[in-house]
Amino acid sequence: MAFVEALKAYTNLGSPDPIEPAEITLAPTGDAPAELGVQFITLSSFAAVQVVADTYISGEVVLVNLSAVNPADGRRVIDFCSGLVYATQGRLKKLSKRLFLLQPTGIDLTDADIDLIEDIASGESA
Repeated sequence: MAFVEALKAYTNLGSPDPIEPAEITLAPTGDAPAELGVQFITLSSFAAVQVVADTYISGEVVLVNLSAVNPADGRRVIDFCSGLVYATQGRLKKLSKRLFLLQPTGIDLTDADIDLIEDIASGESA
């Protein structure tokens, strides 16, 4: 267990950067729950990527904003998210240069839903 704690301290995963996810509600499609929560997460470094993974694994759609991340860490975040989505058979969609949507298996979003998410995210990131 000491090894895990040392690894967390070394990678800074034990104390992720503060983030404040903002929740929006969309009309569900297919077998999605009555309210489809989308978590908007702005990262400032790779260290906070665990929050993205935990939120995604809990079954929520995650919108990741990389506008505050340096390009090298941004690539690491996207590589991580790509592996996460591939391993869980979800979907990763690039909405803009620094905005990515992670969609868990079993949650179907229409093009209109994705457009709405993008519009709301553009308003929040502006």
